[in-house]
Amino acid sequence: MTLHRWHRCCTTLADVRERCQVDARTGCWHWLCAMTDSGTPKMYAVDLDRSEKRVMPAHRAVWMIATGFEVGPRVVYRACFVSDCVNPAHLRTAASRA
Repeated sequence: MTLHRWHRCCTTLADVRERCQVDARTGCWHWLCAMTDSGTPKMYAVDLDRSEKRVMPAHRAVWMIATGFEVGPRVVYRACFVSDCVNPAHLRTAASRA
């Protein structure tokens, strides 16, 4: 059985972008695939923090794909404040409040 291309693991920014609709005006990459019940994008990707593939929040996965670094305890957020945007240029990290 062949999986649909959107069900494959995202390993590059090209993989991510092909699953998005790009807004030319804002630059947002609107995620077209799986979402959580609360509307947050999720994807199957390599979690560098755990060294395994898993379903995880798309913003966290895209940040790791774009930078090649683990996120660790930091929080990944969208500077554009668009809930389904996964454009790596719009992602920022901050210290966790926990």
